[in-house]
Amino acid sequence: MVLPVVVLRRGRTRERGGLLCAAAGAVPPDRDSVVLPDELPLPAGVFCPWEGVATFPVNREYATTFYDSEGNVTSVLVTGFLAVTFTNLDNGESVTLNIPGTGLYVDDLLIYRGRNVIFPVSGELKLVSGRVVVTIDSAGFQHPVSIHGSTTDICALLA
Repeated sequence: MVLPVVVLRRGRTRERGGLLCAAAGAVPPDRDSVVLPDELPLPAGVFCPWEGVATFPVNREYATTFYDSEGNVTSVLVTGFLAVTFTNLDNGESVTLNIPGTGLYVDDLLIYRGRNVIFPVSGELKLVSGRVVVTIDSAGFQHPVSIHGSTTDICALLA
């Protein structure tokens, strides 16, 4: 399942004091708003045993994309404030979570720090406080490589 995320693009040049500035030979990073869908369906049996939906009542996240001297993406850092509400459509239970942790995508790994939600393929939905390293497959599922910190099973919380 690919999570639909859109990054609004802005120009790569930065202006300071009326002059364009950039390090010699370097491509400056882009900082863009992260746009999430109004609703993200959670089909029964994929993440949780119940059918659910995720909504994002607050999204002030930004993605900063870093480039090498040839303009190739080297990493993407996601920071900012995000709140997500998970709702179990079978029983009406819901929970809103503040998940302001950072995410760094580099070398086919996604590294979360702080408080985040991970969507592993193993039929779970987890709130994690700490450091998590995941790989992402071609379908968009996250496969945890390591989890250091506390976890909460959102599926059990809303069952």
